[in-house]
Amino acid sequence: MIVLITGIGGFVGHFLTRELLAAGHQVAGYDLTAGNTPKGVKQMVIGSITDGAAVIGAVAAIAPDACIHLAGIASPPAGRLHPEMMLSTNILGTAHILEALREKAPGARFLLASTAYVYGTPPADTPVGESAPLRPNGIYAVSKAAADLMTLAYAQDYSMHAMTARAANHTGPGQNTDFVVPAFARQIASLAAGEEHTIRVGNLDSERSFMDVRDVVRAYRLLIESGKAGKAYNVAAPDRVRVGWILETLAGIAGVTPRIEVDPAKFRPTDRTPVLDTALINRDTGWRQQFALSETLREVLHAART
Repeated sequence: MIVLITGIGGFVGHFLTRELLAAGHQVAGYDLTAGNTPKGVKQMVIGSITDGAAVIGAVAAIAPDACIHLAGIASPPAGRLHPEMMLSTNILGTAHILEALREKAPGARFLLASTAYVYGTPPADTPVGESAPLRPNGIYAVSKAAADLMTLAYAQDYSMHAMTARAANHTGPGQNTDFVVPAFARQIASLAAGEEHTIRVGNLDSERSFMDVRDVVRAYRLLIESGKAGKAYNVAAPDRVRVGWILETLAGIAGVTPRIEVDPAKFRPTDRTPVLDTALINRDTGWRQQFALSETLREVLHAART
């Protein structure tokens, strides 16, 4: 298949490109700039997903067999600071992609990279399935929930092969330090090098489901190959960890004992992401988590040191 990746120049886009190429697919990209285009991309088109005409032109030029939609604003703090920009990018941008495919490539498979945050804070610790109601908290989660439901509506209303992947937090080497794991790794690496002595943190008691980005992009590839139209799929590790455990594990790998200082600007009330039931993606594609989080953290720390 020719697979179009929107937001191809980002962290996940690089891993997804390698995953698709290794499976024998051809990859085309759409992004704001070409400066960070992954190797092996067959065709690259420059543009914004907020520009509907540009999106239609890109889809017409590429004629993809499938599209994996990564482009958007993925940082919850950015949503609090710039809500209008986040809503426009994540909701209207998704609408532009869906409309372009409906008009220029109606037979193409479409996968939206959604998020586990659409479920909000779970009412109980029982695993959450895809049929659970969406209770998004915050502008980021609201924008992704709207894009998620819109994608499923296009499958129903226009018989498009559209799907969503509700992925839990994922990390790996090369992720931006706006996110908690690489932020911790950078500070631990500086501490190990004797450059810092204090680690500034938010709430270490919050719990998140973290997984390796390579597990996530493998799920995306399997879904675009064999996922079922009109379905939402959970993609997650089977359990959660404390954010503090991540810091402790990174410090243990580096052999340092950091001095902890709570940064009020980073502190949020203690919360938990849901434990997701992944039986549906297991059944439809055979996907299961393969990478241990401790080994992923070791690789992220190594990248922060180089």
